[in-house]
Amino acid sequence: MFDDVRQAFRDLLRGTPPSGDARRSIVAQMRETLVQARMGLDDLRKGIEETRARLTRERAELETVRRRKQLAEGINDAETVAVAERYEKQHAERASLLERKLETQEAELSMV
Repeated sequence: MFDDVRQAFRDLLRGTPPSGDARRSIVAQMRETLVQARMGLDDLRKGIEETRARLTRERAELETVRRRKQLAEGINDAETVAVAERYEKQHAERASLLERKLETQEAELSMV
């Protein structure tokens, strides 16, 4: 993300100083790159917050399914237990996937 800014600085500092127009062009390009980098960081942060919210909802759904399964077991309702087990597995897999996604997003943000 910041490689373009670094390259623009190197270009600016390399060799003979550029003319006024070239220097303005380089500075404008550097500003544009910084704006894009800031927007990229904002997008990363927004994505992390969205993933956290989805993970929170998925964990709540998982707890609800587990509670319903336990209630169905208490009244010996095998059909409801089977359905609850299927949904429990789905919600657990989604929560696990969202946890890994969140870890990856946070690692990407810290790297940037």
